[in-house]
Amino acid sequence: MAEYDIGDGIELSATFKLSGVPTDTTAVLKVLKPSGTVSTPALSNTPGSGIYKATVIPAVNEHGTWWYRFSGTGTVQATTEKSFTVKRRKVPDA
Repeated sequence: MAEYDIGDGIELSATFKLSGVPTDTTAVLKVLKPSGTVSTPALSNTPGSGIYKATVIPAVNEHGTWWYRFSGTGTVQATTEKSFTVKRRKVPDA
């Protein structure tokens, strides 16, 4: 499992394929923070690539295990769910 620090820009991405060929679809990303809060970040896509991306930046109190799920509901109907860890900050800002 990947591990990040508070404040890191964490790029999440998924590639959707139809018969092995990268294919654009209607895609949604849901992110579950350690606090139990769910967000739906905006996705970017290079047309024709089938690749969808978003960046999340954990705030100071958002350490722990994060879960995220990309879902394709259009031309490609597929789902992938993964997790990563954000480390607790040891050195205070002040």
